[in-house]
Amino acid sequence: MKRSILRLIAAAVVLAIAFSSRAATGTFKVTADLSHAGKVFGTPVMVVKNGVPASVRMAGPHGQDYRLVLTVIDLGHGKLKLKTHLQTRWGKISPLMIVRLGKPASASVGAIKSVYTVVRVPG
Repeated sequence: MKRSILRLIAAAVVLAIAFSSRAATGTFKVTADLSHAGKVFGTPVMVVKNGVPASVRMAGPHGQDYRLVLTVIDLGHGKLKLKTHLQTRWGKISPLMIVRLGKPASASVGAIKSVYTVVRVPG
């Protein structure tokens, strides 16, 4: 009886470790729509690993330069922590959001607005 219980506990631990390592190694595609005063100045798409910061820097022909740094952390059950920092010539915005997979989430400060959609990359 004790062996059966110990085996059951061991199996549960192995499954928990396997599940958490799968979540920890997830890869996500983040689509962003960046705008100022209602005019879009960037639409970057980034593929990022769970918990690993990623960045992109763009220079536009009409001064729409920006730098975007973001980190996606899988919280499980379709919820993600999205930490972002957007620096533009008009200012900075650094929202920390809890978002759902596949659902757009937005943040704005003054005339700067960012909209993010995060989906899981299969594999």
